[in-house]
Amino acid sequence: MGTLGGKIGFLAGLASSFVVSVPMVQLFAGPCFFEEGCGAGENLSLILAAAASLAVGCFVGLIVRWVVNKVAQPKP
Repeated sequence: MGTLGGKIGFLAGLASSFVVSVPMVQLFAGPCFFEEGCGAGENLSLILAAAASLAVGCFVGLIVRWVVNKVAQPKP
């Protein structure tokens, strides 16, 4: 069925990827995205921002999963 850490880590990764999505768009596309559009490079910058948000979410989810599984392990 999965571990408790896996379930909590999935939710933490999902939440963190949504939280960092706007800063990633600002990082890769810059202020032009929110003002008038970036022209030809807009699609590439949005793909890079989505990939970076996914990478951050995966990293956070794996770290939370590892920590929760370590803490929640039954002691012998």
